[in-house]
Amino acid sequence: MVELNGQQFPASLVNLGLGGALLEMRDSTAQLAGNEPCSLYFENGGHILSLSGIVVRTDGRHVGFAFCNTVTADKEQIEAKIIRMSILTSRLAVSRGPHPFTKLMPFVSRQTLTDR
Repeated sequence: MVELNGQQFPASLVNLGLGGALLEMRDSTAQLAGNEPCSLYFENGGHILSLSGIVVRTDGRHVGFAFCNTVTADKEQIEAKIIRMSILTSRLAVSRGPHPFTKLMPFVSRQTLTDR
């Protein structure tokens, strides 16, 4: 969620890093211009992670934000969110089939991984 001048705009997280985030805006009418300060809200393990940011780029649908005034606790929460996203991505990849690297490791098969 992006909050700007008292208005809230729903968004989907595309990419996240310690310095910023790329969001896909769900409302195509959301016009966010460069260098505008805003508040960003992310779901983070059952809690809301609230960060300040500024718009650094936009193509209308995707908006890149740079985080501002992050403290150590914010950075720790961002790292935790990145780890959760990585775990979820790994789980989704396993449910869709073997990871491409398993082709390089003949001693590992899907069968041996699921029988444990």
